[in-house]
Amino acid sequence: MKYVNLVLITTSLCLLTACIEVEDDSNSDVAQAIQAQNEILSGTNPTTSENSTVALTGLIVNAVDNTEVSAANITVIAADVVIQENLVFTGGEFKIENLPSSSDITLIISSSDNRFLSRTFFINTGDSNGVNTPKDYGTLTVSEATDVQVTVMNNTTGLPLPTLEFIAYSHSGNSSRANKYKHVSVYDAVNGVYNITLPKFINTGIRANLDLNGDGEVDFIPESNNLQDNDLYYPSANKQESLTIYVEDKMPLAEVEYRITLIDESANTILGADLTATGSDGEKSTSTYDELTEQYVLSAKFANSSTIEIPSFTANDVVYRSSSVQLNLDDIETLTVYVSGTSGNNYYNSSFGVKTR
Repeated sequence: MKYVNLVLITTSLCLLTACIEVEDDSNSDVAQAIQAQNEILSGTNPTTSENSTVALTGLIVNAVDNTEVSAANITVIAADVVIQENLVFTGGEFKIENLPSSSDITLIISSSDNRFLSRTFFINTGDSNGVNTPKDYGTLTVSEATDVQVTVMNNTTGLPLPTLEFIAYSHSGNSSRANKYKHVSVYDAVNGVYNITLPKFINTGIRANLDLNGDGEVDFIPESNNLQDNDLYYPSANKQESLTIYVEDKMPLAEVEYRITLIDESANTILGADLTATGSDGEKSTSTYDELTEQYVLSAKFANSSTIEIPSFTANDVVYRSSSVQLNLDDIETLTVYVSGTSGNNYYNSSFGVKTR
């Protein structure tokens, strides 16, 4: 097979902007010609970024039915400085002129009569080669508000948990300033509930940090599978008027012994593997082999999760691929076991505290 190399030649075009001075007035025709050329070159200079602007257009619609809003107010912020405030538009369509080009800006769209919840949009104005270059941002969606009540019950004490703070994000686009526009809950101590206002028809999840003492570990375990990193997370909370979440006090780290039997498809015990266990504290331990029970034995600290790794190994001229076992405590009584890289069941639940094989 013959290969032909493709050669790409890139040509850089430099725009001449300097003017040529002519000191010899004896040749006035030449001087006039050069002066005319200078004027032409000066006229071809692109508009600088200092005076290039953008005219931003778009359409604001309701999330529930995609119809245009009757009216909206828009505030424009650039680098935390308000550059245009409470511009009033009717009929959904808007046009904002004299915006700086190639700039990250924040649009805050609000309703003067509370027909929809304020929403933030982070956008870039894009390039411009003149004054008020048109830029169509398209459709911007807003939604009426809904008040969601969240109750967090501590099953260990039987009382509401009052020390959390739920947050939610409904902005569009990306920005390091997103935290300034998040939704934050308010705790009602009388009724033991958290109240948070969300956009009713825009998919919005809520979360609350369960690491209350800042040690990097959660202090409570949700009863359902609502743990995401160190946060209590509930997706699509905007679809609920009220919800109740149950948590348990986190179990203290306990030394757990794992006993694992490896067998082949003929139910013969397999020797020669080296297993490792990673405990809830992140520490690793290696296996020993109990010849009496024909089991690999490992110990690890366990609170709510642990992982057992079985690297690829060779036994009796047979190469066994790597596999792993993931243990997660979903609630105080249910242990979920995920097994990968082996034959047979790869997922099952077990009652916590009961020996399983």
